[in-house]
Amino acid sequence: MHSNSVQAEGSVGAELTSWLDGNKTVKIVSVAVLLVLALVSAFPAGSYFSSPDAYKGTIASLDEKQGVVTGLMAVSVATSTAITALPNDIGSPIAERLANLSGDFLIILTAIYLEKFLLTTFGFAAFRILIPLACILAIIAVVLVGKAGIRSALGRVAVKMLLLAVTVAIVVPLSIFISDKMEETHNVSVSNMLEEFSGEENVVEGLVAEGQDGATASSQDDTASSQDSASQKNDAGSFFDRIVSGASDFISETTGGIAKSFDDIKQKALNLLNRLTDSLALLIVTSCIIPILVLLLFLWIVKLILGVDVDAATRFIKPRAFGGTRRMR
Repeated sequence: MHSNSVQAEGSVGAELTSWLDGNKTVKIVSVAVLLVLALVSAFPAGSYFSSPDAYKGTIASLDEKQGVVTGLMAVSVATSTAITALPNDIGSPIAERLANLSGDFLIILTAIYLEKFLLTTFGFAAFRILIPLACILAIIAVVLVGKAGIRSALGRVAVKMLLLAVTVAIVVPLSIFISDKMEETHNVSVSNMLEEFSGEENVVEGLVAEGQDGATASSQDDTASSQDSASQKNDAGSFFDRIVSGASDFISETTGGIAKSFDDIKQKALNLLNRLTDSLALLIVTSCIIPILVLLLFLWIVKLILGVDVDAATRFIKPRAFGGTRRMR
């Protein structure tokens, strides 16, 4: 089967070679067109597609996600710091999970920066290197006289290189386009995500401070109350009995108030943690998983077109266990 296809390609290449050799006008026009295409690709097109101005809409979408991720990192770090101020390590598990979330958000932020870098880098590689090189190989194939095998091989390499350039140029913008369409399809707005969490860390910090102030105020009030109550009691009991009774009332009332306040703080932080986890899951899909899937798809296409084994490259793409993605109850 393979030998038959090779023979067919060889016969077509021989016919094309003989036809070009017999039509000098076509050969000159072909060389001129290829030369113009190489120059246009290398200079005006190469300068444009290697500049951020060519990807204003795509970069604006990435900047929006970058601002959201940065804001969510700040929320998780500030809330974790506030929770650690609770006494007796009451909120330590939640604070630790929030700290892990900030690390996962950092990974997503790195992926966004990488996508912004690859936009202009792949544009430069496609239009400044691959397309001009493909045109040069095609010009050599056209200019050569005879040697049908060499001309046919150069032509195949030129076509494959041109297809590779197209693949490299569109892989990152296409992955970002698919991510944006996915958000539109599921009515998910990344810009509203940060607004939803705006001020949440201040609320938790306020609750912590309020709980601590409430505990202090409760201590002072209950102390005064116990003193007033003790002074108003009759002299039936001993002085020692009155002190024990007042301390017992103070401890029970103060402990109940502080426990209720800290439970409210813990529940508020837990709800915030779960909502941050949901946002992290969405950002992982739109900023990491979809670009990786698109990249793997194009690697598979490159393998089909160029006959290059890219399995070794895909082995380096391994899943990572995100530390903060598991919800807490």
